[in-house]
Amino acid sequence: MLHEHNTFEVFELKNLTSDLNLMNSENQVEVVLCEQNVITFQAPSFSGSMDQLVLMKGALKTGAESSIDFTIVGKIIGLKSVGEPAQQQITIKMNQYSKKDWDYFISQLETKQKRVDHILESLKGDE
Repeated sequence: MLHEHNTFEVFELKNLTSDLNLMNSENQVEVVLCEQNVITFQAPSFSGSMDQLVLMKGALKTGAESSIDFTIVGKIIGLKSVGEPAQQQITIKMNQYSKKDWDYFISQLETKQKRVDHILESLKGDE
């Protein structure tokens, strides 16, 4: 899950072939996993299917005023229903994206996670 100052907003998620929208509206989605060329996130409304080629546009926000717009072309490699109310967990393997921007975003997440881990370790030491 992202820190409150790290958000991942999807403005558009379309089937690359048919140009049909796969999400009903703009959504701030919950990111489950960010890796080098894969992203997994949960969204409340999604109408895509496995192996579908997609175009995703959005913004990676790493602070109060820091935002990176992105465009990703990829393939849906994972799809499952999760939680109540039902949401879709979508995994996209990214084929075309800005590696520089993506690496920066991942490094920001890792830095914040290290800070959280350090705080938690400090709290354990006080017990």
